[in-house]
Amino acid sequence: MRVCRVIGHVVASSKHPLLAGQKIMVVRPEDEEGGALQVAVDGVQAGIGSKVLVVQSGAAGTEVTRAERPPCRSVIVGIIDEGAAA
Repeated sequence: MRVCRVIGHVVASSKHPLLAGQKIMVVRPEDEEGGALQVAVDGVQAGIGSKVLVVQSGAAGTEVTRAERPPCRSVIVGIIDEGAAA
């Protein structure tokens, strides 16, 4: 599980049928300065600028797509409330 920042979204003219209706977001890990960008399916309705939890597992992809063999592994599973006290 990684803490990331949503920095954009992907516009796809064609994608796997199991991803129809799913938002695909571009995220950057918060723990790496200039970290590599990655894409993740949005399972929690995050927005650009949101601090999120990203899980990389087939099980998370299964939950989002309801498929036994999902076409994705990276899934946004939580939004971190930055206003809460630690």
